[in-house]
Amino acid sequence: RDHPTALVDARPDPTSVPLTQQRSWMIAMSQHGVAAVDRVPGLLEALEGVSLPCQGLKMHVGRRAFTVQEGADGFVVDRNWIIAGMVRHMTGTDAGPERLQCLWKTKCLYVDPEARTLTVKPEGGPNQELEYDLLLGCDGIRSVVRNAFLKDRLFEMELTDCFYWMKSVHVPLPPGLDTQYVHLMPFAMPNINGIILPELNGTANFAGGWAKHQPCAPEL
Repeated sequence: RDHPTALVDARPDPTSVPLTQQRSWMIAMSQHGVAAVDRVPGLLEALEGVSLPCQGLKMHVGRRAFTVQEGADGFVVDRNWIIAGMVRHMTGTDAGPERLQCLWKTKCLYVDPEARTLTVKPEGGPNQELEYDLLLGCDGIRSVVRNAFLKDRLFEMELTDCFYWMKSVHVPLPPGLDTQYVHLMPFAMPNINGIILPELNGTANFAGGWAKHQPCAPEL
C-alpha cells in the first residue's frame, strides 16, 4: 500500500468472467498455503464452500494404495477461486486508482532491466511504457520478465533445463477414490507418472508427466 502498483495481465478481469470459462487447475494447500490465504481477509472462509478438505497423500502402486502422509489439514481448490478472491480484495481496498492500476487484457512485450521500463500492449490499443522500481514476473512458462533477466544476466543465477513434459486434464472421479486425499500414481500409464486432485461435482484433475527421452504413447 505504500507504493503505486501496476498489475499487468493478458487475461480479462477474473471477477468479470465466469470461472467455468477460465482455464482450470486444481492446487492442494497445506498448512503454509492455508496460512498465506488466511492473510487475505475473508478469503479462507469464502473458499470453504468451493473446496474439498485434504487430509494427506496416498500412493497407488498397481491395485494397492498406501497412505504416505496424514493429518495435513489442508484443502484442494481451483486456483481461479483464489485469484478471483485476491483481485476482489485488492480492488476493494482504499488504495484507489492512484495506488493500484489493473491493466487487464494487456500483454507484456518487452522489459528493459537497465532503464527499468516495461513495454505493454492493451487489447485494441497502442503500446505503453511503464516505469518500475520493483518488477515481479509471475507471467508463466513463456515469461517475458524471466527472458529479460536471462539475456542480461544482471545477477548471479542458475539455469537448468526441465527434462519433463506435463499434461493436465479433467476426468470423471475414479470409483472408490477417497476425495479427502491427493493421490500419487507412479507408472499410472506407460512412461507416465501421475497425480490426481479431486474436484467438486464428481470429477478429478489428473496431471501426468513423462521424461523427454521416454515419450508417452502417441495416443496420449
